[in-house]
Amino acid sequence: MNPIMTQPTELALWYAAINEAEQLQSIQLPHGVEGYVVMMLQRYTAEHPELAEPIAIELLEACQNAHSQIKQAKLQQLGDRCLLLSGLFPESASRRNVSVDYYINAGKTAYATLHDVACHYNSHSESIYADLHQKFVEVTKVLAGLRPNNTIQILDQISSFKKH
Repeated sequence: MNPIMTQPTELALWYAAINEAEQLQSIQLPHGVEGYVVMMLQRYTAEHPELAEPIAIELLEACQNAHSQIKQAKLQQLGDRCLLLSGLFPESASRRNVSVDYYINAGKTAYATLHDVACHYNSHSESIYADLHQKFVEVTKVLAGLRPNNTIQILDQISSFKKH
């Protein structure tokens, strides 16, 4: 007989952390945005994407890409990266001689453009990217509520979860 797992899933750990950070920051994100952020955090911890690429160049290349699926993927990656940098790693801005507003503006632009592209190619486009554009600063504040000790504890729990 297989043992019953009593540990929470990775998603449950991230949802709990986001809910705690929302309470700490007195912010209530829309459920769709909350779910998107949880999935983004899970992707980030699983894939460890490169966060150091130049933002402005990547935004320009994404916007100039003629292939809609590639454009959408690049814009989503850029928006997600800007959320992570502005919320979890704001100190990286000063190391690059830019302000956190640089990440915020680039991320908002990426999500707004992504929403426009998605609406153009899909008649029933989801509004999640418009919501991310509009709630970008609030999401950044929620992510900042995860820092610093809380994030380390969550990653430790996820690491021990993956070992089982």
